[in-house]
Amino acid sequence: MKPVKWMLTTALASALIMPAMADRPAAKNVILMVSDGIGFNGWLAADYYEGKAGQQSYQITRPDGTEPRVYGLAHSALNLIDADGNVLPSGSDIAEASGAVEQGYDPTSRWERFENTMLNDFAPMGESYTTYTDSAAAGTALMTGRKTANGRINLDWSGEHEFQTIAQIAMAEDRAAGSIASVMISHATPAAAIAHNVSRNNYAEIFNEMAASDLDVIMGAGHPLYDNSGSAFTPEEDSAYQFVGGQETLAALTSEEGLNGFAFVDAKSDFEALASGEDLPQKVIGVARAGATLQALREDLSDADTPSGMAKNEAVPDLATMTLGALLYSGLIRLATDPERGTDGMKVIQHIAGVLVETYLVFDEPDQAMDASLKELSELLGCKPWNGKLPAGALPPAHILDNETERGRMAARLFFEEWLDCAFEFHHLMLVIIHNILVSWEAEGLPRQDSLRLLVECTHKAMGFELAAQ
Repeated sequence: MKPVKWMLTTALASALIMPAMADRPAAKNVILMVSDGIGFNGWLAADYYEGKAGQQSYQITRPDGTEPRVYGLAHSALNLIDADGNVLPSGSDIAEASGAVEQGYDPTSRWERFENTMLNDFAPMGESYTTYTDSAAAGTALMTGRKTANGRINLDWSGEHEFQTIAQIAMAEDRAAGSIASVMISHATPAAAIAHNVSRNNYAEIFNEMAASDLDVIMGAGHPLYDNSGSAFTPEEDSAYQFVGGQETLAALTSEEGLNGFAFVDAKSDFEALASGEDLPQKVIGVARAGATLQALREDLSDADTPSGMAKNEAVPDLATMTLGALLYSGLIRLATDPERGTDGMKVIQHIAGVLVETYLVFDEPDQAMDASLKELSELLGCKPWNGKLPAGALPPAHILDNETERGRMAARLFFEEWLDCAFEFHHLMLVIIHNILVSWEAEGLPRQDSLRLLVECTHKAMGFELAAQ
């Protein structure tokens, strides 16, 4: 399986998520990936690894004949200034500031002398460059489109006015949103998805705001009971708990009652179960069993054939597994189980039927693939479809069913081409997701054999529409 395919799976799952308003276009899954702190050489190393050095879109002439423009340094922050207009050093007390100005940046001087990368381009010239864009200001710029001073998270330079993040906008539109990181769960970059704080160093406050928010998924490192190499230990200082909101927050989060509706996971096997579609909770906070990072700061492990020459921390999941689990949850499962969305269960069934049909068509005998697939789903559910006579109106009219199942087929066609070399794995993953949806509906009063019957009927009809069209 290619490394990017976990993204395609989750994108397909989320592409099926239709708003309650039927005349709106289908939502697209948006994954914003932030390589925090990476520079030119980091990208170039990845280009060489992929065999694409000199071929990337930011290295070649554009179709319109223009050349790409690549900056050597981010300048997404504002510099605090005193009453005389002088730039204040990074970390200055906000009480000393009278305003903020655009951060200075001269790309020519950055390239001319190496030492200039560490010196100011602005007054006071030549002094240590202490006003680089930090993760808080960069995260704010990415998540809100607004510039702020270093250290602020989604607040203006004065710390008085909050900015709205794209996650907040998405959730206001009844979309699922989450934050996943390979560093501390309340680090400035993942925190920028939702938190608002005058200082990125207020980790406990930041995590508590994240946990009190409407985010569906929050995952990262920063476990207070494990070191950077994944070994358990007993912390001596209360500060060890700051990344998870403090001892009281962690106790509430791991209690039977939970915290703000969140389930808590920290074992690698639990993350893997989420990624496979098993036991998906309504909301989840996952803190991997590692200190500051999943892998980057590990130490004293055995030698291994890895880029660093050191074995990996095997106690934690990788970022792909965490993201897959998060987005599978926030896709079909959220839509199917959240009554506040006003979800039309029949539309969900029709969309799923469309996806199934599209996957059947890659097999030599689609009708046989359909029969085998529905039989496997029946075995997963431990029941057969209800075999009584369907009442009038149980299924939508043919033109509506054709239209809704086509939306599922269209979503599948957008992504399934990349999965043709592992069609069986993809198809089984879809069956697991469908199983979980039907089981969750049963808890709401719809017997699984009834919903299975409706899915079987819709799938057979959708297959008929598709074969007739061919």
